[in-house]
Amino acid sequence: MRDFKGLCKWIDDTSKIPESVQNFRAQLRSSAYTFKDVKKPNSSKYIGVFNLLFRNEAKDFYRNAPISFNELEDHHIFPKNFVRRHNADVEWDTVLNRTLILDKTNREISNKSPAEFIMQSIKNRVEAGKISEYQAEADLKESLKAHFIDEEMYLILKGTDDSLTTEQIEVNFTRFIEKREQLINERIQSLIN
Repeated sequence: MRDFKGLCKWIDDTSKIPESVQNFRAQLRSSAYTFKDVKKPNSSKYIGVFNLLFRNEAKDFYRNAPISFNELEDHHIFPKNFVRRHNADVEWDTVLNRTLILDKTNREISNKSPAEFIMQSIKNRVEAGKISEYQAEADLKESLKAHFIDEEMYLILKGTDDSLTTEQIEVNFTRFIEKREQLINERIQSLIN
């Protein structure tokens, strides 16, 4: 109730920042706020990340269609079966390895390596838009930004295939997750500031 009253006062007077918001901002700045252990779809942090995807107007990886108002599935960016196949010792079920895509795309990606689904995404864009591979890749990279996947992370995905050792996959996964958490936290900070 105290948080609600504080929020109402803040809406009326932007100088009256609630204590809960001040504390949250401090947690974000100190890196105390983390998503690494968030796995339950009904948790507030999990739901919050997915709401950010909608706010970013994220699009499907394969079909370049907006995720809003479509049949969606909760997708592992490093597909679960790929990680398991390589016996990688990583927390593959964290929200930091999840995003929303069309259900049809999720079924098509299920067993593929990240590199395979990146290449398929480019191919689909070339065929659908009758554009060059270079343009399709640029378009995919731009779409992935809404999923909190930047250039460095794109290159990690593009370079992660079945030819890598388990250790290499673990290193790629860990760097990807760390960077994604950083991007999500930066977005949250920009929204609450």
